[in-house]
Amino acid sequence: MSASVMVALAFCAGAVVTDLLWRRIPNRLTLLAAICGLLVHGVVHGHPLDSLAGAAVGFAVLLGPYLLWGIGGGDLKLLTVVGFALGVERVLTASLMMALAGGLLAILVKGNVFGLGSLLGRPWKPTESVTGHEGFAKVIGEPVSIPYGVAIFLGVLAVVLSGGGMRL
Repeated sequence: MSASVMVALAFCAGAVVTDLLWRRIPNRLTLLAAICGLLVHGVVHGHPLDSLAGAAVGFAVLLGPYLLWGIGGGDLKLLTVVGFALGVERVLTASLMMALAGGLLAILVKGNVFGLGSLLGRPWKPTESVTGHEGFAKVIGEPVSIPYGVAIFLGVLAVVLSGGGMRL
């Protein structure tokens, strides 16, 4: 596995955690991921134009859903920085796998299949009990939403497991 794929996978894993807990993918995370992805894929591997083009493709793939309020800005930024790390070929593969995983995730969460609607469908909030123990509880009253960072992570994981990406 190349260093650029490891960068994409690591930052996507971090985004999954924040997306599941708070339905947010922090700007600090995506900024650091963009820098690392561009440095590793663009400079270390010697593909700066592929890195920039990959970011443009990642951005273009989710721009429509973002503008139609289908996904959040963090998801758009996350796939963009995945493009920095993976380049055009592999971000296209990750996008295709992400779309399949996102559709399946939507069906499972919205249908509460295997209890996923209860588990993943609402954000968590920090709580503190009377005894002073901290924890997390589901936010009641929030509409069910899909943590799309999970789908992006699964798309990148599919690239890892397939050993590459689409050949153009």
